[in-house]
This record gives sequence, C-alpha cells and structure tokens, in this order.
Amino acid sequence: RVVIIPDSQLFALPFAALHDGTSHLVERHTISVAPSIGILIELSRAARAPDRTAAVVGDPAFAAGGALKQLSGARAEAAEVQTALEGAGYACATMRGDAATKAAVVGAVSRAAIVHLATHGCPDGLFLAGDSEEPSLSTVDVYGLKMSAELAMLSACDTFKGELRTDGVVGIARAFLAAGAGSLGVSLWKVDDGATKELMTQFYSRYVAGGGAAEAMRGAMRAMIGAGRWRPKQWAAFVIYGLPGSADSESLGACAPTSIAPAAAN
Repeated sequence: RVVIIPDSQLFALPFAALHDGTSHLVERHTISVAPSIGILIELSRAARAPDRTAAVVGDPAFAAGGALKQLSGARAEAAEVQTALEGAGYACATMRGDAATKAAVVGAVSRAAIVHLATHGCPDGLFLAGDSEEPSLSTVDVYGLKMSAELAMLSACDTFKGELRTDGVVGIARAFLAAGAGSLGVSLWKVDDGATKELMTQFYSRYVAGGGAAEAMRGAMRAMIGAGRWRPKQWAAFVIYGLPGSADSESLGACAPTSIAPAAAN
C-alpha cells in the first residue's frame, strides 16, 4: 500500500498510470492520495456510519434544451452499483431522473454509509435534476453537510480539480472530506461515460468483498488493463482521496514515511 501526499501541481498527476517500461504503478501497488498526514490521522479517528445503507444517484433529469446531455452510461452504472450493494446487504436509496433532486440527494447522503453519485460534475460541484448551467450541489452546500460515510464516490467529470495548494485541492473533493466522508473517489479529468461504468462495476464487485476503497480501485484498474481494450485515459482518471479504506486506523500506525527530494521528483 502506498499513500501519496503530493505537493501543489502533483495533485493533478495520475499516479496509477505511471509506467516504468514494464508495468503501471497501480499494477504493483495499492495507491491512495491524501492532503496531509494530519488530515489522514483525523479521518482515521472519525466515527463512520455503522449501518449498511447506501445512497446511489444515476443520470439525473437535466433541464430540457440545456447544455447538459443525459448520461445513459451513468444510469446503467447506478443500476450495477445498486445490484452489487444490495447483494452485499446494503439498503439502497437510488435516485434517477426527476427523482434525483438536490433535496432528495442531500437527505440521502447525510444518512448513508456509502454514497455513489453518477452525474455531470465540475470542480465546484455536481449537477442534479433540473440543473442546466450551475451545479445545484455546490462546494458551499457540501461544506454544510454532516456525513458519516465510509465512501463517497463522485463518479463525474473533474471532481478532483480545483485550486491547487501545497496542502491539497480546494474544490468539491475537499468539501466532502470536511463534511465527514472517509474515502473519496474523485476524477482528474473529463471521463468517458461507458468506461466509467465499466470501472465502477469492477470497483464495487471488489469493494463489497471488504478490501477497502484503494484496493478495490486497484483491482478495477488492473481488470481494465488486463482486458486490453481500454486506454489509460479511460481507466486512470479516478483517485482514492482520503483514507485508503479497510482497517485504516490500525494500518496507519505502521506507516513508514518516505519523502522524495524535489530533484528526484522532477
């Protein structure tokens, strides 16, 4: 397991896709990213939702004639995620189309142990039912939430973008950590609808087995690499941000920190 605490613009680097001429980094290591050691420890000490509940959003109904197109892959993705979670004993509140309003989503994510939001996104928020120009679930809105989710998967474009600082990315990702999510799944760029559905299907088939978010993401990416028909741009966009998942509080005590000098990093 490798937990990376980058600096400034290195937060925008897809570490999973780094290649040494033989294999990608994610093929050899379980990778996650954190804003700082202090925040990582705080997250590991926070209480998480003890029940098996989930909030799943897929393809909200966007304003007719607006700039946002409907996402058939996100709708199918939400169905796959719901099936995987319910098969593992989770009670799912699933919201699609007109049902995926801001009020419904805010209420559900505040109570859920797992949150999966498959929709359009941007660095400052997520688009829900009726949105056309501005996201209705903004960074400011998320800062006002009180969550206890073990995982929040922001399955949308650009959810790991924002203002780059030495202590992390200031945007929707930071807001979800501040609201109480333990592990986040966030994207570095505009993601492909179909490829994201495949990645998330692979991810949840492993996540419900109990390995933790970072391990499940590694397995999902390796499965897509092994299939031989997906490019790094299609599988490497997502980052596990915050806790790696699975017995984090115990494993953090056994960390062996290593720093990389700027010359080496270059």
